[in-house]
Amino acid sequence: MSLLTIILFVLFAPIAAATIVMFFGRFLPGKGAPISILGLFISFVGSVWAAVKVFGGETLYQSFNWFTVGGVTFQLGFLVDLFTVVMLLVVSTISLLIHIYSVGYMKGDEYYHRYFAFLGLFTFSMLGIVTANNFAQTFIFWELVGLSSYFLIGFWFQRPAAAEAGKKAFITNRVGDAGFLIGIMTIYMLLGTLDFQSVFSGLAGMQQAGMVTSGLLMVVALGIFSGAVGKSAQVPLHVWLPDAMEGPTPVSALIHAATMVAAGVYLVARTFPLFALVPDSLTVVAYIGGITAIFAASIALTQNDIKRVLAYSTLSQLGYMMLAIGCASQTAGIFHLFTHAFFKALLFLGAGAVIIACHHEQDIRSLGGLWKRMPVVAITFVIGGLALAGIPPFAGFWSKDEILAVTYASGDYLLMAMGFLTALLTGFYTFRLIFLTFAGEPRSDHAAHAQKTPWVMSFPLVFLAGCSVVAGFWGIPGQEWGFGPTIFGSGISVSHAIAHHEAGINWLVMISSIIIATAGVLIAWWLYGIRSDGDEWVAKKLKLFDITKPLSTLSLHKWYVDEIYQMFVINPVLWLGQFFYGVDRIVIDGLIDGSAAGTVLVAQGSNAVDKYVVDGAVNGAGWTARSIGSGLRRIQTGVVQQYLGFVALGALGMVIVALFLFL
Repeated sequence: MSLLTIILFVLFAPIAAATIVMFFGRFLPGKGAPISILGLFISFVGSVWAAVKVFGGETLYQSFNWFTVGGVTFQLGFLVDLFTVVMLLVVSTISLLIHIYSVGYMKGDEYYHRYFAFLGLFTFSMLGIVTANNFAQTFIFWELVGLSSYFLIGFWFQRPAAAEAGKKAFITNRVGDAGFLIGIMTIYMLLGTLDFQSVFSGLAGMQQAGMVTSGLLMVVALGIFSGAVGKSAQVPLHVWLPDAMEGPTPVSALIHAATMVAAGVYLVARTFPLFALVPDSLTVVAYIGGITAIFAASIALTQNDIKRVLAYSTLSQLGYMMLAIGCASQTAGIFHLFTHAFFKALLFLGAGAVIIACHHEQDIRSLGGLWKRMPVVAITFVIGGLALAGIPPFAGFWSKDEILAVTYASGDYLLMAMGFLTALLTGFYTFRLIFLTFAGEPRSDHAAHAQKTPWVMSFPLVFLAGCSVVAGFWGIPGQEWGFGPTIFGSGISVSHAIAHHEAGINWLVMISSIIIATAGVLIAWWLYGIRSDGDEWVAKKLKLFDITKPLSTLSLHKWYVDEIYQMFVINPVLWLGQFFYGVDRIVIDGLIDGSAAGTVLVAQGSNAVDKYVVDGAVNGAGWTARSIGSGLRRIQTGVVQQYLGFVALGALGMVIVALFLFL
């Protein structure tokens, strides 16, 4: 079977299953869940088959004419190289496991079949992004990912917080996507094509010939990056991702581990030759990534909702990936994306198992003692935590060490400091979460009467735990590994493209990262493992220091970013809406921060603009026509002598004007 045929099966099996389940799922056995799982299994097998072919040296770059409008032909095409199949394996594997896990987690839900249909649409959209070979097709699937995420985040739309979270994710991503669209339009204006090969080679040639300025290339690069900032939740468009926790926990795992948030990192890595043309754009990418990494980690320190701790952890790790790419190493960035997909999916699904077992209790201060009651969940969760914290030999250690090594090699010690400080904070907040959830004695009836986890939920945890151990061995420093044969342009050899990793071990960086990560774990163990009053003890000690207490408050309230947006962005927009669109009153029930919904009550009415501008223009036009007609009517007397007099006066006037002009 040809590689193209395999990719078509990989891409369309999930959407075919989703379509069947959406329309007929309620009448099918298991309400269509087996059909959805079969579709994902076909996609997974196809991804493995494609990987075997690509590892054997085969690649695919093929385009087909789609339609023509005004002389412009739009194309559909597929790009499959080793970079692509790595993403296909990650997406199909994680999505398949989440489908299986969801059979137990969503059991009894009123909209069970619709949930699986939305999962299939989501997976299809992400697979479309990673197989596209042009910007137009990428943008179409990019928007489909945004749409399906809106459906899934707001799946329990009866809950106001879930409905608001879905809207928040959709609107925030539109901001980044507007910049992405500007970048695409600029590319088309310059080259008249959106094909990856033609764009990469064309812009490089234009730059060499002096036909394009660095400023315009910066617009292209940062336009593409703005789309990635939205999808991968980088500062300042990060605010939607923590609120996405309002969706079902398997959805959180899917969004955070393998699909939506990975799309932005993938996009920047795939289009890296464009960024390489303007090195300053890579500096922007690196610093946005570094700031996101440390900013999100600082918030995770004080959060108490089990899913929100993991959400801010995802933000931080995405910042790590962008930091690596900004330091000109797609290898490190994509390697961390690969390992992160497994241990973050494991942690979210483990959190879902805890939530279900403890009767939907999510506050880690009310848990505890679950080690004895949920041993499989506890053991796998600890494995995921060790990988996230970067403790050897777990997967996260190798990819995190690679990122720290490239920041060290970049010579920018501020970026390196951001990376190491984030590693310390990650070890601390990860094991704060683990000790408060699983160690000690139960701190509530929900924890004391935790239910047994069914096998359909336990199996994905065990599988992902195994991946969280072994996935990092692929990238041990000094080994021959990488993403290559990789298509970046039409026969272009780009030295900074994803290549084989042959560097030896940087022992200084590696030992330092182990010490720092272990220090974070040990601090958490002392505060929350040995002591039983860690948070209270820290709070008392902070009162002794006037500087750190405000920092703790800022962290707990997420640095008030949502409140700042509410004051300086949301409220002004609502006020403008009131002024221009006839909104009589706006009632804000609460800040849109995921815990309180912002409700806008709109009543019919008219305002100054409607009354004096819109109505005034219409009424004024009528009054003007009536007045002119009334005036002209008075000179229509029917007396011929008067008409002759007007003609004579007109002729005299013309003579006077002619004399004035020509004499």
